[in-house]
Amino acid sequence: MIAGRTRRLLLGAALGLGLLALFLRGVDGRALADAFGAADPLLLAGVALATVLTYLARAWRWGYLLSPVVRVPFGRLFSATAVGFMTGLVIPRAGEVVGPYLVARRHPVSTAAAFASIIL
Repeated sequence: MIAGRTRRLLLGAALGLGLLALFLRGVDGRALADAFGAADPLLLAGVALATVLTYLARAWRWGYLLSPVVRVPFGRLFSATAVGFMTGLVIPRAGEVVGPYLVARRHPVSTAAAFASIIL
């Protein structure tokens, strides 16, 4: 029997691959490969770095806003922030609901307080 954590990881990977296939349907694979080949790797790395730094800063800020209510480990905040933003790619603005829900589910903070921290 597969453990719960492994099962969730496999389910998440399958969902991710399925959504990727859905998003890329009808895209000319050769044209996509040519576009990536023509892109400047330094600029792509810069965008990736800026994105990660933005998520780190947002997670830290969220932890600061939550600190009077509950201390949430930074790793959990970063994870919820990243999942929230990724959810927003599929359903716009959904990350504003998913992130606080994930934090409230595992820490002694009410869902209302978690949502209020996002509104701030």
